[in-house]
Amino acid sequence: MIKIINYLSQQTKSTLMGLGIVCVILIGYAGLLAGAEISTSIFYLLPVAIVSWCAGRREGFFITLSSAVAWYVADWYSGRTYSHPIIYYWNLAVMFGFFFIVSFTLSGLNNALEKEKKRARVDSLTGVANARHFSELASKEIERCQRYKHPLTLVYVDCDGFKNVNDRLGHQTGDQLLRSLAVALQNNTRTTDFVARLGGDEFAILMPETGEQIIPEALKRLHTLLTDALVGNGWPVTLSMGAAIYLQPPESAEEMIKSADRLMFLAKNQGKNMVQYKVFGDSKENLQPPPSQNMLPSSLLGFPTQGQNRSL
Repeated sequence: MIKIINYLSQQTKSTLMGLGIVCVILIGYAGLLAGAEISTSIFYLLPVAIVSWCAGRREGFFITLSSAVAWYVADWYSGRTYSHPIIYYWNLAVMFGFFFIVSFTLSGLNNALEKEKKRARVDSLTGVANARHFSELASKEIERCQRYKHPLTLVYVDCDGFKNVNDRLGHQTGDQLLRSLAVALQNNTRTTDFVARLGGDEFAILMPETGEQIIPEALKRLHTLLTDALVGNGWPVTLSMGAAIYLQPPESAEEMIKSADRLMFLAKNQGKNMVQYKVFGDSKENLQPPPSQNMLPSSLLGFPTQGQNRSL
């Protein structure tokens, strides 16, 4: 049943509305065939519940109204008689009210559930993905890259001197710095990249379908852009970054995160304010830099072989 609900939730609202209307018509016709002695009103709850939960409150209200009208028409033509004509309208109002309560309750519960899911995925301070959601996204991306044989890159970012900001200027200022860094990360990455705060002053960028072409200029440019954004806002910090570049996707998200984390700590230990990167996987034809990079400084030339590191 859960799989069916999840499948229906992925459909468009117009599709769900069409499905709901068809169900209402079929139930109304069945009620007409059943006659006055058998009630089919409970079956209207199925389209009301599905559309209200999967499509939303407005669409659920429309199916609620349609169900009440369909029940009224079937009841009218079934030959059932009442002592006073107004009873038809009273029963219609009662039936509509019952369907409406079910629809309003289910759509409200689903909205509340979606909000809670969003809160569980988003870091409350910075507004980017949190560590748990990032791990889920990374796992899904690894599966996709394994299927299509695409490369994958994870960049781990840490603020140098963040503790001094907290100690000297206060935690509120530190929070503002983290929010500024989150904005800079989102503004200087692609729409296909995933940005997350993994904890404290540590952030991560997941770059799907990005391999050796990110070395070395793209990493250097990203580091420069992020640093300039922080300096432009007056923050007295620098950034240490570690990039794990997988030509073949890793076994797990945890493995990829740990690799990038180790490279970030290597950058901090070697003087901070730099980038350390490493390529994982065999790609002999990509070990030499393209001709367009021959004018770069010698420290930026060449791609690292497996097991080698380079500093930017």
